[in-house]
Amino acid sequence: MNNIEKKTYDFALPFVQEAGYEIYWVQYIKEGPYWYLRVFIDKESGVNIDDCEKISKQISPILDEEDYIDENYFLEVSSPGIERELFCEEHLTAAIGEKVRISLFKGKADGVIVAFDDETITLSDPDKVVQRSKVKSIRLKPDIVF
Repeated sequence: MNNIEKKTYDFALPFVQEAGYEIYWVQYIKEGPYWYLRVFIDKESGVNIDDCEKISKQISPILDEEDYIDENYFLEVSSPGIERELFCEEHLTAAIGEKVRISLFKGKADGVIVAFDDETITLSDPDKVVQRSKVKSIRLKPDIVF
């Protein structure tokens, strides 16, 4: 996480937890000419649009008050979704045994995550060891058929 993402996480966490959710990830990203601050929330029973609206209304005033982001941005609060992106070690650990699509800088690799370390991700096929330095993104893909 970059500094803005970390600050947002720290400011939003107590409100999100008090409401019964967890923060899955925070992303601050420029897409085209616009900046987006995305707060992905989750809970065991799932997240719906009303949950996202509730959390957005709680954290938006805090972000306005703290005013630590120089650019104009759009705040988006959402569920990470069924095909959620795996951003960190904790996400990879939770995804062991799950079907994923790894987007590489050149190509892709599909499979079930068996193991990972600092340098590689091993998928269910023994021939599928992916170098982490070549990974662009990793997403759960429960609908993939092998």
